[in-house]
Amino acid sequence: MNEDDALASSTEELRDATSPESVESNQPHECQGKGTRREANTRPARSTNSKFGQVQPRYLDINRSTNYVRNRTEQLQRRRDLERTNSARANERMQQCRAATELKHTQEQIYRQWLQASNADAHRLRNASNSTAFQTKAISTKANASFTVTA
Repeated sequence: MNEDDALASSTEELRDATSPESVESNQPHECQGKGTRREANTRPARSTNSKFGQVQPRYLDINRSTNYVRNRTEQLQRRRDLERTNSARANERMQQCRAATELKHTQEQIYRQWLQASNADAHRLRNASNSTAFQTKAISTKANASFTVTA
């Protein structure tokens, strides 16, 4: 009974200390700030760590449930498998991209070589035609000159 009496007296002292009548101030009531007086029915906010600490799970303790553990492990396994397949697909796409880039470069090289060869052939042909045309023109002018001179 002593403990109950001590507890009751301490709660009464606490209630008396926090009651609005026990708070005295030199300022009039209108000038007091919002946080200086607390209404009787308000409570301080609980910390988030202790919130509902005394409440047990209503239907199921999910941390010890075999179904929960099994579902969690299955989900983790599915995620691991999905990550593996996604990484394999990404690697395959990278290899295909590299192969396509390499093929494109080789085709460009082949085209450049063909273009250089055709340009060289065209240059040789032009030079050859120019030289033969020049020679024939020179011969024809000589023939005409000799023909006109004699005439």
